[in-house]
This record gives sequence, C-alpha cells and structure tokens, in this order.
Amino acid sequence: MRRANVHEAVLVMHPDADLQAPGAAITVELCLRVGRLVMAPPSAGWPIAR
Repeated sequence: MRRANVHEAVLVMHPDADLQAPGAAITVELCLRVGRLVMAPPSAGWPIAR
C-alpha cells in the first residue's frame, strides 16, 4: 500500500535570493536519497526555446 506524506515549510528569504534554489535543493536531496540523480532527456516532441 502506498502512503502519502506532506510537509509544509515557511521560508524567509533575502529579497535578492534565487527563488528557485529551495525547490532545486529539495529535488536534489530527494534524488540522492533514492540513490541516483537521474534527469530525463527532453522530449523530442517539445521544441527548444531559443
């Protein structure tokens, strides 16, 4: 049986801080806990924005 866990946090960040950094750090940590950092290649159906 699968169970869901939910955590909530409030971050106080400097006005000049990178707002994407916390999400990136959490994603990397979760991937490393699984034992691998795997990034899927971009889908061939989506054009690359230039």
